[in-house]
Formats: sequence, structure tokens, C-alpha cells
Amino acid sequence: MAMRCSHFHTASAFHPIIEHLKRVFGGQPEDTAQQHLAKLEVGLGGFRTLPRSESVRVFADLMAVPLPEDGIRAFRWRSSSAMRPSMRSLHG
Repeated sequence: MAMRCSHFHTASAFHPIIEHLKRVFGGQPEDTAQQHLAKLEVGLGGFRTLPRSESVRVFADLMAVPLPEDGIRAFRWRSSSAMRPSMRSLHG
């Protein structure tokens, strides 16, 4: 699979990946934040490389899906050396 950035989306180098993930998880432009989060949780349910709560936080942050105030805490990006175990688990 090849993805390319567009000069129309210069604010994020991840724009093609984010849009692909939205399609994979079934997101629609008219979905509410709760609907996006529910679809994200279902879509990530089959992955066992990270604890589900951590993977939902990471993907929600990447995809700019707001998290509920009383639910999942926002993911805090760590230094690259601290992220190595998480990145290894994502790569399998």
C-alpha cells in the first residue's frame, strides 16, 4: 500500500494514514465524538499487542478523536527511547 501527502493537507504528514484509519474503522464525517470512539474501540478490539485502553488512547490522539472527561485518559507522548517497547509491540 502506498500513501502520499497532498499539498492541500500540509498541517499533518499523517493525513493519509489518518484518513485510511477512519475508513478502516468505519468513521463517517457526520459521526459524533462518541460514535468515532466506539468505532475505534471495536476496530482495535482484535489487536492484542497493546492493552486496549492504551491503543485506544494512541489512535484517538492520532485521529483527533476527543476522549470523554470521565473515561479514557488522553495519551501522553513520551520520548522516543521510552516509546521503543510500545513501538516494538505495534510492529509485532
